[in-house]
Amino acid sequence: MAANTDDIRIGKGIVSFSETDSEDDLRDLGFVPTFSITEDITTKDYLSAREGISTVAKTFITNLKTTVKFRIDSIVGANLKYFALADLDTDTDGNSELISLTNTDIEGILKCEGTNDAGHKVDWIAKVSLRPSGELALITDADDFTGINLEATAIKTDAYGYGKYTVYDAVSV
Repeated sequence: MAANTDDIRIGKGIVSFSETDSEDDLRDLGFVPTFSITEDITTKDYLSAREGISTVAKTFITNLKTTVKFRIDSIVGANLKYFALADLDTDTDGNSELISLTNTDIEGILKCEGTNDAGHKVDWIAKVSLRPSGELALITDADDFTGINLEATAIKTDAYGYGKYTVYDAVSV
């Protein structure tokens, strides 16, 4: 396959999450400027002792883990609950109320749907466990934006494995 400039991708997309195991319940998380996936693989080398200097005879995979890091810039109660690890309640005026660290087991379906114009669109979906990452800056210097930084660990399923990628190979989908 020869190099093709149509294969160069500028990543854009829509990120959604559902606390159920149904893709039908996915909720758009709003502005998500970053979404990155890390495939963590732990290995163990078997060293042969058949000669004076040990050599690697085989490498075994001992642990698999997919981690997703993303930032939500849409600061609404329904998104902040994932950082606060809280249930979302509403006061008598209709304002969101969250009591931190009262719901420490947030799992569901996370999806990133590629919407880019440059390059092939790539979707990713998995069942995940969500948790906060870093700090929440309620006061910022200059004109910085407040963002909700989250991390998710994929939970292996039959439907998605540790995450299912779909690459739309035709440039115009």
